[in-house]
Amino acid sequence: VLLRYTEDTLTLSDSQTYQRNNTVPVYQKIAGKVQQSDWGAFVIGVSKIQCVLHEGQVSAIIIEEEVTPSDIRVIIKNGDSIYYSDIFVKKKSDGSIISAKKSMKEQNSILEISDKQGLVLCDENGKERSEAYEGIFRIMQTEKGYVLVNELALETYLKYVLPSEMPTSFGIEALKAQAVCARTYAYAQMKNASYAQFGANLDDSTSFQAYHNGGHYEITDKAVAEQQEKCLLVMEN
Repeated sequence: VLLRYTEDTLTLSDSQTYQRNNTVPVYQKIAGKVQQSDWGAFVIGVSKIQCVLHEGQVSAIIIEEEVTPSDIRVIIKNGDSIYYSDIFVKKKSDGSIISAKKSMKEQNSILEISDKQGLVLCDENGKERSEAYEGIFRIMQTEKGYVLVNELALETYLKYVLPSEMPTSFGIEALKAQAVCARTYAYAQMKNASYAQFGANLDDSTSFQAYHNGGHYEITDKAVAEQQEKCLLVMEN
């Protein structure tokens, strides 16, 4: 599975990083046939690929049959920047605090943090700076600083997007319409290469769509769930 890529490299789920260049041809299996494609066909964290290697460098790529993503990967910004000098994460289950700087020593290394009760951004003393996040935190160390990616189920993501984008007072029908827009936009961004080097699809700002500006609510959860049911019916038919 393709985890992330840059102009010069690509990293797969076997933790191997391979060299590549922009002239590498890309092919995709569609209805059992292999057709010419391009780098815009990749979905980070989802696309299963085969790499043809020549002298240790990728010389061609074949994308397996396309699958519908169930998860999304969101960069959590630090104000206007995506970089942090350090990241402190508190686990809701036991209150333990994890520091990226103390836990990570090597550049380009990845730190994964999960907790069934949620993850909270905090300061070094444990003072909370955010509501609890669901899913996994994945922290990458780069030359410019630490980058934080929240990976979670798409349906869960939408439950936090909806109240961030529209007031709950607008009513269930308006919220359901907004849920359609949010879902459509999220799927469209799955192939966005803006954050491919960090293994992410988009960020949490209004540059894409607002995410996790607060909690989630019963009425917005209902709007997302009902709109999902309609989507499933359409796909089945």
